[in-house]
Amino acid sequence: MRHAEQRASRWYQRVLPVTALAVAATVLLALVLPGFREQVALSASHRPQEYVALSFGRAPDGTVVTCTGSRSAVKVRFAVESHLAEGRELDYEIGVGDTRRTGTVRVEPGETVEVTRAVRRPAADRFEVTVRLPDVDQQVLAHCEGGRR
Repeated sequence: MRHAEQRASRWYQRVLPVTALAVAATVLLALVLPGFREQVALSASHRPQEYVALSFGRAPDGTVVTCTGSRSAVKVRFAVESHLAEGRELDYEIGVGDTRRTGTVRVEPGETVEVTRAVRRPAADRFEVTVRLPDVDQQVLAHCEGGRR
C-alpha cells in the first residue's frame, strides 16, 4: 500500500520534465521560424483568418454551372466570397481554351459577388475553362466538351 502511495505522489516527476521540454521546443521554434511565430500569434489572438473563396457559380437549383452558353460563346459564371476584414478590389482572369479575359471585382467583408462573362467558344471538341484570382492565389478549373462546330 505504501508503494502505491509513493508512486501516486510522484506523478509530477514524470509530467514536469515532459512539459518543460514541450515548452522549450515551442519557444525555440518560435524564435527560429517566422511562419511558426505567425501561426502561434494567430492561434493565441483568436483572430479569424482572412481569405477569399472562389467557386464556379450555381444555378437556382444549386448545381454548379460550367460549360454552358451557346454554340458561339461559353457563359462563365463564378462567385467570389470575401472573408476579409476590409473591402478590396481583386483582379481576375478567365481562360476558355486559348482565349483570356481579364477584369476586376470589388468584394466587401462577408459578401459574395457573382460575375458572369461570355467568352468565345473554342472550335476544339474539348477545352478547359479556368478562373484565376492572382492576387489571392485562387483558381478553379473545369474540363468542357462541345466545340463551336
